[in-house]
Amino acid sequence: MTRKDLISWMNGQIRAGKMSLDESTPFVALGMSIPANGNSLEDSYAPSERLNFIEIANRGIEGALSRHDENEAKALQNVLDVMQKNMASR
Repeated sequence: MTRKDLISWMNGQIRAGKMSLDESTPFVALGMSIPANGNSLEDSYAPSERLNFIEIANRGIEGALSRHDENEAKALQNVLDVMQKNMASR
């Protein structure tokens, strides 16, 4: 799935009433690419690049837990659960 696909799917879920705006926040973060070097978003944002968002979410959970950020870990776990449920229903 591309970042653009993820954002389109998320927007569809919101329009269908299956996801609240609050629930979408972690998906928005996954759908963005923010460069570590502080350059403009254009340097790293590749909306057509196919990515494994489950892997990205898992790495995010690991990072959040290493920083003792339980809220972020929980939010990303919810994202992971939604993605896995969506994939199972296809």
